Amino acid sequence: MKSFLAGLCLALPIAAVASSVGPISITADKLQIISSPQIAYLYVTVSGSGCTNGTAAVLVMDTTNPAANSMYATLLTAKTSGAQVTITTSGCTSSGYPAINSIYLD
Repeated sequence: MKSFLAGLCLALPIAAVASSVGPISITADKLQIISSPQIAYLYVTVSGSGCTNGTAAVLVMDTTNPAANSMYATLLTAKTSGAQVTITTSGCTSSGYPAINSIYLD
């Protein structure tokens, strides 16, 4: 099964540098959810993002991100099934992390 989830603009991007991570397995990588503000962190190395904090890709889960719940479900599917994903980022969050804008599930 192949799925492509894309197309979100994160609040307050401060750079427009795009990069890609994958295909990778995230079964050994950490996912962290913070309730306020609602943010999901996926701790993978993002090379060439140009962001201050380039070691973690960030998926912001709030009302400005209509695809956040689907993207998080895709990450959980990949984590539990061992499937590989390709993650692309576009820009940086206001906190300096690469911002996920699409996830391709193999």
